[in-house]
Amino acid sequence: MIYRTHLMRKYLTAYDAGTALTINLKQAVDIISVAWNDVLPATISNCWHHSGIIKSDVSSPLDTPQPATQILEQQSLFDRMKEVLKIPLEMDFDSYADADNDVVTNAMLSDVEIVESILQAKEEEETDHVDEEVDPIVHIPHPKEVLESIQTLRLFLQCQDESKSLHRHLSDLDNIEKSVQHLDQEVEGDRTLVIPKGMEMEIIKLAHEEEHFDVQKNFEMLKKEYFITDLKSKIKKYIQNCIPCILSNKKYGKQEGMLHPISKGDTPLDTYHIDHFGPLFTWIYPTKTTRTSEVIQKLECQQQIFGNPRRIITNQGTAFTSNDIKEYCKEESIEH
Repeated sequence: MIYRTHLMRKYLTAYDAGTALTINLKQAVDIISVAWNDVLPATISNCWHHSGIIKSDVSSPLDTPQPATQILEQQSLFDRMKEVLKIPLEMDFDSYADADNDVVTNAMLSDVEIVESILQAKEEEETDHVDEEVDPIVHIPHPKEVLESIQTLRLFLQCQDESKSLHRHLSDLDNIEKSVQHLDQEVEGDRTLVIPKGMEMEIIKLAHEEEHFDVQKNFEMLKKEYFITDLKSKIKKYIQNCIPCILSNKKYGKQEGMLHPISKGDTPLDTYHIDHFGPLFTWIYPTKTTRTSEVIQKLECQQQIFGNPRRIITNQGTAFTSNDIKEYCKEESIEH
């Protein structure tokens, strides 16, 4: 009802100004925020009592009466809305506030719909995979082919009698030839294939999953047949994420310990876990700093609605280990 009141006020203001009212999603959220700030703490407390989450000493908690000024304003605004929008006279404000209660805003998917959505996503993924362009395999010439090309180039340079600038490159060509000859002596076996980047990890995966060898053995195997840039580091990265290897390898250093679950008690809100997250204090309260004074202030605010918890659990942040927080917990009989 509070939200509807703010909405009527905005509509009538726009109507009096002769402009059309349009509300986007952000503006709607802003109105909800303002309306929520108008909700009384006693109303929130009674909601918790009615739901049974908080046990009450009173057998039947009374609803918080709506302030008379608020009722008069709602009725005045609604009467004006009736005139402007030609709303039937028999409709009252409560009916107007509940007009869209039956509108479906969310729904649970059936098992059939869930299966269909998964199958559709799988088909789209397979289609995208087929449509992906695979880089062409690049042929890297063998050193012997390079030497033959050098001989051809040398013959060309020697025939250029009138070009002294080209003749000067013959010495450079000789140095290149010597380097390639040295490389030719180091190359073992046949030529290797240059693997496109999009296929590199697939080749490494297939090679590794045969025997699950370590990094060095996989490297020695793959380099004989394939050319992959930065091969060893890519093999290492893949093996670090290989589940069978992770499970079979013995872990060194500090080992995992056992979990020690914390008993939560039988009473709702028996224990609070509190900490600072970024600039926000993680209940519902924003804080400008992470000082102890703000922590105590927000705990007192929480206390006004829900009372004190039996205990609180925090990390070792200075805001939670100071003498002030110790004194506060001692005075309020809160275990910390």
